[in-house]
Amino acid sequence: MTALQQGSPSRRHRLWGLYRLRLYQALSMFRFFAFALGVGVLFILEPSPKVLPSEPRLLTILVGLVNAARTVVPPYHLIRKEAVEAALLAGEMALVLALVLDTGGLDSPFLVYSLAPVLSAAFLSSLWVAAGLGLLASAVTVGAHAVALGGVVPLPGLASGNYPVFAILYGTVAVLVALLPFLTNLNLERRQRALAVAEERRKIQWDLHDDVAQSLAFLSLKAQRAEQRLDQRRGPLTARDVRDIAQGLQRAYLTVRDFLEVPEATPSGSFHDALLRVAGSWSQATGLPLEFRDQAGSEPPLSPEVQRHLLQMAREALANAARHARPARVWVTVERAEGALLVRVRDDGRGMAPGQPWGLGLAGMRERAALIGAALEVHSQPGQGTEVLVRLPLPPKGGPP
Repeated sequence: MTALQQGSPSRRHRLWGLYRLRLYQALSMFRFFAFALGVGVLFILEPSPKVLPSEPRLLTILVGLVNAARTVVPPYHLIRKEAVEAALLAGEMALVLALVLDTGGLDSPFLVYSLAPVLSAAFLSSLWVAAGLGLLASAVTVGAHAVALGGVVPLPGLASGNYPVFAILYGTVAVLVALLPFLTNLNLERRQRALAVAEERRKIQWDLHDDVAQSLAFLSLKAQRAEQRLDQRRGPLTARDVRDIAQGLQRAYLTVRDFLEVPEATPSGSFHDALLRVAGSWSQATGLPLEFRDQAGSEPPLSPEVQRHLLQMAREALANAARHARPARVWVTVERAEGALLVRVRDDGRGMAPGQPWGLGLAGMRERAALIGAALEVHSQPGQGTEVLVRLPLPPKGGPP
């Protein structure tokens, strides 16, 4: 089975993997330029770089190695647990703050680079981790200058010169860097949750349309036929008419109950049998003749997720034929051709004009086809019927199912 035929979860996983990679690339650029700026100021623009103590040099080399490791081997590809990623960010934050304090505190050329762990947490982790790192960076840096008032550390006192202004600016920037991705919905977790909610809403829309709306449409057809019989004085309603309407109501009720109580079930058994049941149920509910042909040969290797989407597209095509086409006959055909599985639903109804806008049903079919890597084609002419074709590429023989 190809990756696309494995269903929407694999596709979403690849898309989020690509998005995460782009975030790491952007963060790597920020890390590189911010660190290069600090190194340039510390070792190139200093008038006497040789008088620098060895500790800042060693810390700079160590931070540079950590920066290179975070860029070349992003831990998110190796570690999926948020607690481990948070621990790595906290360790990096401690190392960077040690370098900042050893190179001047608020005067350090690595002050901009100290925001790199905060920015990483803001994009890739939770709000609490990002806010905690931002507060830690500002508290440690500003607090060191406050402690310097007592002569404990060799840094300028916080009350001297413009250091109060620098402290306020640095603290404000650290907090903004931590919060801005959340305020602009650029945080990875929030975007994933938002997409999951949107997909769940679309799934609910599909389920209501595929099951409940179709059941109600069939009930409407039954009621219209019964009304026509009474108007045309073809005889009173029979027990079969009442039984069909009652069975339709029961199906709609069970569909709503199952939809509210349990997750959507995947089809069981072979695709041939499942599609035959769909076609038979439709023909019995509408009273229209239907011819089913399976020319695919052996059972195609389809996952339950792909089967479910194919069956729902077949249901929708049949429902559209009953509601709009007014056909005398309908054909459902399954075949293989050119390395693909072809599912056709054709009717001899009134057809539709080219360029006619797609309704909710056909739009949902097109989305379902895209999710499983299939192509959807609709061929129709006024008075010449309609053919809905789903073309699903199959893996080569001998390939993985």
